[in-house]
Amino acid sequence: MIRATLIIAGAVALSACGIGDAQPRLRTAVDAKQAEMDQCYTTALAADQSIEGQVEATLHVEGSTGHVEQVEFGEGQVTDPQLRACLTNVLQGVTLADAPRKKLEVKYTFQLVATGG
Repeated sequence: MIRATLIIAGAVALSACGIGDAQPRLRTAVDAKQAEMDQCYTTALAADQSIEGQVEATLHVEGSTGHVEQVEFGEGQVTDPQLRACLTNVLQGVTLADAPRKKLEVKYTFQLVATGG
C-alpha cells in the first residue's frame, strides 16, 4: 500500500502589510486541511504512482471575509491537473475566523512524497 504525504515545505507572504497575525493563522487553517490534501494526493497516486515532487501554490485571501478566494499554481515538478483541481477545492474551503481586513497573498511550497509500496 502506498501512503501519500503532502508536506508544507514553506510559506512566504507576498502581500502582508498591516495583516497582524493572519499569516500564521492561515498556516494553521491550511494545516487543518492536511487529511483532505493527503486524500487528493492518494487519489492522484492511484492513477499515476510516479507523481511526487514540489508544487507551489499562491493563496489569495479576501481581506473582508478571510476566505481563500483563489489558488494559483506556479513552478513545481507536479503538474497533474486533477491533483491541482482537488487541492484548489480543498484550499478554497479555508476561511480565517478573524478576517485580516486587507487582502493577503501567501505562497506555499508543498512537497509530495509517496512512501510504502
